[in-house]
Amino acid sequence: MKKIVFLLLMLSLLCACALADDSLLPLTPVQMQPEEGFAPVALYCGPTQGFYRHEEQTIDLTQPFVCFGQYDCWVMVAQGNTEHFGPVGFIEGGLFSAPDLPVLAFEDSYAAMIEEDAAVTNDPLAPDGAWNAVLPRGTQVVVLAAYLDSLYVQTEIDGMPARVFVPASAL
Repeated sequence: MKKIVFLLLMLSLLCACALADDSLLPLTPVQMQPEEGFAPVALYCGPTQGFYRHEEQTIDLTQPFVCFGQYDCWVMVAQGNTEHFGPVGFIEGGLFSAPDLPVLAFEDSYAAMIEEDAAVTNDPLAPDGAWNAVLPRGTQVVVLAAYLDSLYVQTEIDGMPARVFVPASAL
């Protein structure tokens, strides 16, 4: 009887995770028009200056860039176009004029555990975009969204909060 109850519990957990993956917010880039008169802007791995910042990365708003949406007064952006863009991060929303952007509420987020060591990146399109950071097996993350074969998660890097991409297969 205990085995049956255990198996039913495990099955329900697997179903819950599968349903959560299907309902995750898909990240969709929207092309933006370059702005004039901007110096490069700091790119953070989350929606405040308290989030991790990888190698002092910036975004040049005078060049083509994409937006994924707005979280509070921060905007998720990347340099490039909707097919080919670079590192993804957050900048303060008041820095440029933006049309109505989707709200990134991440309402379908859920806690998960890394099942196999996972390289992290903020550039899900770069095949060698992984940083030297690895989330070891057993690391707790919050899964926020999905993009192609990656999951967008919140974790900690060097003791600071960070929102990064990991391979979906790592969970």
